[in-house]
Amino acid sequence: MRCDHGTGRDPRKCIDTGSDLSQPQLIWVFDALLSAGALQLVIIFLTALLSKRVRRVVTWYMFIFAWIIHSLSFLFIAGRQVGSPPTIGICLVGSALIYASPPLTGFSTLILVLQLYLNVSFGRSMEKRKQIEEYFHIMLMLPLMMFVVVVVGVIAEPKQITRDKSGMICHLDDPGSVVWNTVILTLCVALVLLAGGSTIRILWRRRKAMRNMHDFDPITKGLVCRLALFNIAPCMVLIYEVVLIPFSDNGIKVTFCHIAYASLPNLAAWTFGSQSDIMRVWMFWKKDKPDLMSRKPEGFR
Repeated sequence: MRCDHGTGRDPRKCIDTGSDLSQPQLIWVFDALLSAGALQLVIIFLTALLSKRVRRVVTWYMFIFAWIIHSLSFLFIAGRQVGSPPTIGICLVGSALIYASPPLTGFSTLILVLQLYLNVSFGRSMEKRKQIEEYFHIMLMLPLMMFVVVVVGVIAEPKQITRDKSGMICHLDDPGSVVWNTVILTLCVALVLLAGGSTIRILWRRRKAMRNMHDFDPITKGLVCRLALFNIAPCMVLIYEVVLIPFSDNGIKVTFCHIAYASLPNLAAWTFGSQSDIMRVWMFWKKDKPDLMSRKPEGFR
């Protein structure tokens, strides 16, 4: 259904609906997953920001913020996913955010993993860790710059904006845009897996030595498992982008790809919301043991 067929709206201010293949039940699942992920991430972000008992590096905050933006971007046309299409303005901004969020999350993830790798590599040298953190403050400009560049680039192509076959999101009716995002994500994923795999190897080798140390180190089995789970997210994002290229004209397959993608913010929330210091803040009725609080690691856990 097009916006100029019986909607009573100015066709110059509307877009093509894309297809009638959208299913309200699946769209509800899509919106619910994204909303749940965004809510959890906001709670985690505010918990770390406002609690004196939780200490995190700036790259961690950037990572969580990037996934919040990701969730909200895919919800931009919520309520206009079935029936009458959204206006060009809403659809244009929504699609711009959708195309800009993968580079934002990809590079934010990469920077966080690289900082963790370097921190682990340098061990207990606090001087080197502080130097690393200063460098990474500057590197955080990269994902933000990529985000702005992509948003501006998409907004410059308003005539190619349409609601996709699933009805869930607005997108550019141009396969090249998906290919471009896929190339960027492939680079990010390759580097994340390389740095993440190297970090896991170093942590695993040190684990036995850490058991015999009186001064407890944040290098724990939980961190190894969390990092391994964390590396799944960028792989899923890349698979999503690759799958969308050949199936972009199949509404049902696109719909299920979107639903799989909508689960990623929840994975990020579960991975970082389950950290012990954050959990202790939420369990306010329990008192922390003095020795546990004194050994609390800074930045990662």
